[in-house]
Amino acid sequence: MTRSMCLVIVGSLCVVAVASANAPPPRPFPLPKDHKYIDAPVRFEGVEKHPDHVFHLNYWAIGTEFGNKQTIVQVKDSKAFNLKGPINRFTEFALVATERKVFEQRDKEDRSFKWLDPETKGVLRTEITPPATTAPESVKEVPVKSYRVSFESGKLVVETDKEKKSSQAPGTGLLPTWVFAIAASLSLAWLGIWFARRGRGAGDTAEARN
Repeated sequence: MTRSMCLVIVGSLCVVAVASANAPPPRPFPLPKDHKYIDAPVRFEGVEKHPDHVFHLNYWAIGTEFGNKQTIVQVKDSKAFNLKGPINRFTEFALVATERKVFEQRDKEDRSFKWLDPETKGVLRTEITPPATTAPESVKEVPVKSYRVSFESGKLVVETDKEKKSSQAPGTGLLPTWVFAIAASLSLAWLGIWFARRGRGAGDTAEARN
């Protein structure tokens, strides 16, 4: 391997390291123009009809002031409540139903909720469509996102209202810094190879003339 190639590789690694170290906290979806973040209101209709189960909303969200964070909220009735923000976007959003006798026993043994997953006997989980996290600045009262909860053949069923197309959905945003760093590194490596081959070809031509 030539000295120039070694320098290119070392330089590429330095570019990646510097870009990663100086990269700001991830904000994959910028706030759309003339929009604001909202404390998304949700409602789960029908949970009070199933007193033999305990319900929890379990979601992971990327916030504008924090990283990917998990939140678990107990859903006791059909009253609407807000998902406190500012939330940039949801990465997971699910309703979890636990048989009450299983929940009471598990809750005494472990209050961390690590067992609150479908692998635990008596726990059912259903992924659902999350609510919008932004709304136009002109909106004064944000509509409540409603879900209807039921059980069918031993499975937890959560039906959502059909979402209307609007400009509330955040855009894709810019690519992360590390993507640009890798692209720059590959470009430098390719440029180094091109110069190395060109120098070698010029040397071969000079030898042939001699």
